[in-house]
Amino acid sequence: MDARILLQPLHEVQNSNTDVIFSNEMEDFLTAASSLVNTNSFPSGFYRFSRRSFVDDQRFIQGLIFVYRKNKKCFLRGMEAKEAISGQGLASLPKIREFRGFVIAQEGGIAALVFRRGSMSCSFNFLTPVPSFENNYWFGYRTRTVQEKPTGDRVTWLVYEHLGQNRSAILSTARNAGFCEANDLVPYHKTLLKPEDGFS
Repeated sequence: MDARILLQPLHEVQNSNTDVIFSNEMEDFLTAASSLVNTNSFPSGFYRFSRRSFVDDQRFIQGLIFVYRKNKKCFLRGMEAKEAISGQGLASLPKIREFRGFVIAQEGGIAALVFRRGSMSCSFNFLTPVPSFENNYWFGYRTRTVQEKPTGDRVTWLVYEHLGQNRSAILSTARNAGFCEANDLVPYHKTLLKPEDGFS
């Protein structure tokens, strides 16, 4: 039993919320319903993603993320590229490389806030569905939270491809995760990312 039942009015105990994102302060602006991302609009499972590298704008990053549901909310998790982590002088241990985020529904698409462990850094992703034969592509952009610098982008195009139960595609993506050249991208990823153009 919570001792606050004896010390506080019942309505205050019931309304108290330690959740920063879905707190009472934000309830009219970020609704709990926005966290109920429809599985038809953004299914659970493995996704292949591609984007231009923030570290080297002549190269690209491709990798694997896993989208899942827990308590009716939508989350994602994945690993930073080993080369990107070691290039910053960090040990490429799974604990350091792992990132996680939560997904919310937006008009016309989905948004995700993604964090490294300990909230050391954060990125914002916005994606909308792209017409394709299997309706398994989402296209948008990713921004990162860093100080402004003379070089290096803070926003870039982003592609997600739902891999479904395609075990060979999942394993191939996991093996080839990390930096790559534009010509190494999956053809439709390359078409969407338009390597010859910058973000606009």
